[in-house]
Parts: sequence; C-alpha cells; structure tokens
Amino acid sequence: NLGKLLKGYKRSVRKALYKEYEYPRSARRAGIQGRVVIELTVGAAGQVLGVRVAKSSGHDVLDKAAMRSAMSIQRVPPPPKDLRWERRAFRVPFKYTLET
Repeated sequence: NLGKLLKGYKRSVRKALYKEYEYPRSARRAGIQGRVVIELTVGAAGQVLGVRVAKSSGHDVLDKAAMRSAMSIQRVPPPPKDLRWERRAFRVPFKYTLET
C-alpha cells in the first residue's frame, strides 16, 4: 500500500528533523509560543534540496529557529524505492509551547 509507505516515510523525515529541534532560550524567557510549518524538499537519495517557511508562527525568533533546525540537516533517510520519485516536498510542523 503506497499510502502507508508514504505515511511511514513522512514520519521518518519528521523524526530526523526533530533531532535538531531547539526552543530558543530568548523565546522561552519572553513566553513566546507558536507553530511554524517548514516545507522541506527531498531528493530521491534523501538529500535535502530546499527548505522554506510554509507558514509563519508570527514570531521571527521561532521561524528562524525552525529554519535553523531544518537547514542543519543535509540528508534524511532516502524514500522507499516503491514510491518512485525524483523529488518531493513535505510540510513539517514545529511546535513551540511552554509547559505550565
């Protein structure tokens, strides 16, 4: 089932990106929270071809932190061969919330 294969692959891409997740200290101190959606373009061998903010949190500090996390990754796991694509864009949410 290609749908399950794609869903599993997207999960592995998110996992790779979240390893670099960092909540900026200045944002924590200021109580800034939000959600940034990053669009990541991945090639057939798992190479990261492009990164952009698809949806801003409305806070520059959070948008920049999410971009830094995504841009620090050169490669993600290569997509399964059965998906047969040259490049694909994925949207990955980065949530910045303070625990209460």
